[in-house]
Amino acid sequence: MPYIRARERKRPKSGWANYCDRCDQGGVSKRRAVESYREKKAAAKRLHLSGVPVEQIAEQLNTKVERVRGWVQLAES
Repeated sequence: MPYIRARERKRPKSGWANYCDRCDQGGVSKRRAVESYREKKAAAKRLHLSGVPVEQIAEQLNTKVERVRGWVQLAES
């Protein structure tokens, strides 16, 4: 059963990670966001080491090219 959100709050968007108030206050949403970010960063590093161009990595991960370049530079140093 989906959770019920108070009327004064925005409607949840489909395709986005939506959390009930209790989970949001418990920090679940922030933990998941951090996990997702770390997974993207690790995937970018792994793809770069296998020879995939930065622009293609950014497209695959739906991330800005500049951000991927930063991740890759950190991995090289």
